[in-house]
Amino acid sequence: MSRFFRFFSLHKFALALSLVAITTLSVVVWQLAQNIDRQNIQTISADLRSANNDVIRDIERSFWDIKLADYQNDDDNEIIFGKNINLEESTLFNLDNNTLFGTNVLLLHNNRFYAKALFKTSTHEFEYWYPIARTFNLYNALTGKRLAILTDNENDLLSQPLTLARAKNLTGDKTALIAAEGVKSYNWVLLTLPLLLLVVATAVIYSLLKRSNYRFSGTHSSGKTVHNNAREVLAQINLKSALNNSNVALRVIDTNFRVIFQNREYEKLTSVTLSKPNHPLCHESFGSIYCHTDECPVRSILNGAEEVKREETRFLPTGKKILVELHAYPLKDDYGNTVAVAEEIKDITGVHYTEEILRQTENQFTVFIDSLPFGVFIEDGLTHEIVYQNFYLKQLTCNTGFKEFIKGAEIIGVDADNNVTEFQLMDSSGIMRYFNLHQFKFLGVNNSLKIGGLFVDNTRKKEIEHYRDVLSKAIEFTPVSIAILSPYFEFEFINPNFTEITGLTIENLFSKSISDINLEYNGGKHIQKALDSVRAGKTWQGELQLNGKNRERIWVSASFTPVMFESKLQHILVILENITRRKEYEKELILAKNKAEESDRIKTTFLNNISHEIRTPLNAIIGFSSVLTDPYLGQFERSGFSDLIYKNSQELLQIIENLLEISQIEAGDIKISKTEFSVNALMNEIYSTFEEQERGSSRIKLSLRKEIFQDDLVVLSDPSRIKQVLKHLLSNSFKFTPNGFVEFGYRLKDENNLLFYVVDSGIGIEPDKMDLIFNPFRQADNSSTRRHGGLGLGLAISKHVVEKMGGKIWINSTPGSGTSVFFTIPFIPVKLKFENVNAGNGLKEFNWDGKTILIADDIDANFVFFKAALQKTKANLIWARNGLEALNYVRNGEPVNLILMDLVMPEMDGFEATRIIKSINQKLPVVGQTAYPETISSNKLAECGFDTVLEKPIRTNQMLMEIDRFLVN
Repeated sequence: MSRFFRFFSLHKFALALSLVAITTLSVVVWQLAQNIDRQNIQTISADLRSANNDVIRDIERSFWDIKLADYQNDDDNEIIFGKNINLEESTLFNLDNNTLFGTNVLLLHNNRFYAKALFKTSTHEFEYWYPIARTFNLYNALTGKRLAILTDNENDLLSQPLTLARAKNLTGDKTALIAAEGVKSYNWVLLTLPLLLLVVATAVIYSLLKRSNYRFSGTHSSGKTVHNNAREVLAQINLKSALNNSNVALRVIDTNFRVIFQNREYEKLTSVTLSKPNHPLCHESFGSIYCHTDECPVRSILNGAEEVKREETRFLPTGKKILVELHAYPLKDDYGNTVAVAEEIKDITGVHYTEEILRQTENQFTVFIDSLPFGVFIEDGLTHEIVYQNFYLKQLTCNTGFKEFIKGAEIIGVDADNNVTEFQLMDSSGIMRYFNLHQFKFLGVNNSLKIGGLFVDNTRKKEIEHYRDVLSKAIEFTPVSIAILSPYFEFEFINPNFTEITGLTIENLFSKSISDINLEYNGGKHIQKALDSVRAGKTWQGELQLNGKNRERIWVSASFTPVMFESKLQHILVILENITRRKEYEKELILAKNKAEESDRIKTTFLNNISHEIRTPLNAIIGFSSVLTDPYLGQFERSGFSDLIYKNSQELLQIIENLLEISQIEAGDIKISKTEFSVNALMNEIYSTFEEQERGSSRIKLSLRKEIFQDDLVVLSDPSRIKQVLKHLLSNSFKFTPNGFVEFGYRLKDENNLLFYVVDSGIGIEPDKMDLIFNPFRQADNSSTRRHGGLGLGLAISKHVVEKMGGKIWINSTPGSGTSVFFTIPFIPVKLKFENVNAGNGLKEFNWDGKTILIADDIDANFVFFKAALQKTKANLIWARNGLEALNYVRNGEPVNLILMDLVMPEMDGFEATRIIKSINQKLPVVGQTAYPETISSNKLAECGFDTVLEKPIRTNQMLMEIDRFLVN
């Protein structure tokens, strides 16, 4: 009876203890549930924030495709701009957790919830709303969990999903939950666990009490003890069969280290069977390196160790080593004494081998990645932290971190299609470097989102591209032509200058051989020789004639250079420089050299001639001048000597004038002064001059032929230049005509040209001398034994003068029969008078009785000349020694009919004096006289008031005719 109460009190105590334990467990479980929910909420919230940031970045990246100035809604991305929607309190929800979306305000629009965000740049700033469903979708895709926003109708209290945040509209009539579906809240599940445990504990205790009562009563009725009952049960169990069915290799070792039992799994592992009479020692059948040492597991258990767990190497009877996982523990009797040691053995050789292979593979992969010549990193897809970077990247960033390293980098290019970004940054050495960053997403361990990155140093490539671009530009804009040929002499590249000089494009030439395009002028063979030289590995250089763009011939300086690689011909570089102009210059230089040498010879001849030509008239002038001083010389002889002196003086003057004229022509200073004049009057004057000069020579007949004889033809041209040309031509005719005739005249060649000619019956000109006679200092006969004098300037001067007036000059000549010289001038008629003119060829007599002529000249000899020349005109002459005296004479009112005014005088020159005189008497004629006609501007003479100007040396007849023209009118 006492045993019964003791047993009953014991179970009451156990029940009370169980109730206390269950209550404590409930509190602990409740706190654990709170911690689990809190941890789940924090994890999900962090992942949700990261996904939301990615969504915002993708949305704002698309804003550059939208016209920001208009802020039109982006229907493709379901974006609503703030100014395009009316906000009401019923549609705005207040969110109790503003960390999820960066805002505590949500918008319900068309049954969809939107979150508010701010877009801000240096030029734009505005608010917009984006659907939070996009964030949920990205999160669901990345994590495999499903987030949703549940309204009042959708919220099922029984399901109790994990709630991240609650939202309530401003009017307070609507609520919504942001929850993770499929993730249960442990607050509700774990709340029932203690109650369930309490019920179970109560049922167990009740069952024990009932079973105990049964056992208690059964003991008294049958006379058996509990221990006896347990032995019976154990006796009924086949312990050996149970151990043999275990999938763990097991053996039992007694205290003498003998194996007394081993199951089938052990035998299968070791291939060792245990015979009944034999109980081998443990180290004999399956020994280890710890046998016979203090580390032996059996010895450790016998020495009091509770258990031994470790990995160790064991030796099979075959000698093979295997790695096992050992668990040894004691087997005790009812009194707690260790009677044997059980060893559970698990073969982990294969697992260890696999792990070792994986470890080696991982090491090999790490070495491989660290050996790559570019940076590799892995970034967490949610937190965006760098979780791995290879050795190259660590060395490049000096262990400062990749994100920190590229913080100061400048983005210079983005390839959105391939997710490649190009950076430029300054490294620690101050060198500008260029990198390409390629990023990609992948799923890592446990399906976690990762972002991989390759950071490639692009500096060398950039430098090569830069050098390539510079070389390409240099080839493109070089002034020489460049072509690149294949080893088979086919065109692979030409630069624009090659096309410029040949007219051939790469489309016409590509894959064509240079030998087949007929590039060389007139079928030359130099290119083939160049190709043969290149084929032998030698450079060929030389000059070629090519067919140009318009099939014209061009000269080029060419070089054909072989480009070799490993002693094999890879390409041929062809460089052509256009030297056509240089060739022309060389030709011109050769011609100029020949011309210069010819000019030297001519000038030498000229100097010899001029010495002779000047000394000859000077000798006559000086000689006859000295003879004139002889008092015994007769009047007739004196007159003849005077005529000879005058004639030689005229010849000397002509020589000097020709020299001055040719110097002006070579300097380009020859001038044409066009004026109205009578052609017939000019021809009569020239005829009179030569008739007077050649009078007494009965061997040559001079005749004048005019197309218009009785009528006067007035044209616009330079009469002095025409007279100059005709005088040169007539002088040559008289010089080279020993006897016969000389005829000159004019006629209308056509309606635009007036033709003058001089024809003689002289010695003529040899055909091979025709091209030389118009050159300065050249004569048909340059020998020292020639019969005719002269400097060879007359025809050269005539040619330049005629061409300057716009005409042409040419010669027809037959040796021994005579010469005909023709020249034309533009025919510009001014007026055609049909009046009778005096056709007489004699000198005109002038009578200016009663007329006063004022001569202003500071040279005494000049006044004596004028006095002698005007003596027969019976005019009254007054001498003023400078311009001031002439001006005072006019101011005093003295009668003057004409003034002969020298331009260069002391005190007051002729320009100033004439200007003032004309202001006093505009109608008073003033005839200028100067020894420098070529330096005086005709405009200046006209401004000062000169009526005409006589050139020194003054010809008497010309002066008389000019004075008569003013005195008669």
